[in-house]
Amino acid sequence: MKRFGSLAVANRSNVLAAVLLTVLLLLNSGCRTADPNGPRALTATEASRLAEALYLNHLQGRSLFEVNTVTERGGAMLRLRGTVDWSGKLGRALVSVEGTDHTLVEVAWSGDLVAERRPFFDSVLLSHGALQPVFILRPADPSLRIDNVIRVVKSLSSQDRENQLLLRRKEGTAYLRSDSLRDQTVDVIRYGQRTVYWINQSSGALLRFEGTDSEGGLQIIVDFFGPYDDDANFPSRQNLVEISSVPELRDVIRSF
Repeated sequence: MKRFGSLAVANRSNVLAAVLLTVLLLLNSGCRTADPNGPRALTATEASRLAEALYLNHLQGRSLFEVNTVTERGGAMLRLRGTVDWSGKLGRALVSVEGTDHTLVEVAWSGDLVAERRPFFDSVLLSHGALQPVFILRPADPSLRIDNVIRVVKSLSSQDRENQLLLRRKEGTAYLRSDSLRDQTVDVIRYGQRTVYWINQSSGALLRFEGTDSEGGLQIIVDFFGPYDDDANFPSRQNLVEISSVPELRDVIRSF
């Protein structure tokens, strides 16, 4: 199983382990109805669904997604809406930050590279010969909030099925309830102490992931909406300006 530490993957064999995040937002989870049978231990069928969830994302290859969290503890609400291509290690999303001025409006990633679109600085970037829409290209940085959020999205896929027996033995793992999400019946399953998976009871698809840090104050919710037709794309070379060419913007990318 994988383990996320400050949203970094620490152990590939522990994919469903607790996510330690730097972001906060509790969403209304829709039709939450207390299940008289939960919390309780997982049945074999429920453990099987949990074991398959991230593997099915791998088989699907790509998905539309939405992330809801915050920029920092007590910070502004942060939302990403876009596409992730796990097979191609690509992704792209529009970025919005509620109730505050921000310059970051779009982000894309390819492997360990991140591209940011900040139209406020277009005049500076275009002076380097790039074409519109112009992005700042930089290496991924685990100290940045946005990169940690991206890392969670990238990590919710696994080439391997999980071991059902080990899942059931993990302390804190429990079946919480049967619920409804976007008109689909789901199993809501907690893995360990700090991650929750909303899994379609019929298809086994992961519809929602919730993670929280060890103090329970910083949370992230990732919703998946299924595959999309168009290929995910990273900005073309002609639309990119490397951060090393605009050192005056280094401090800018440390904020939203």
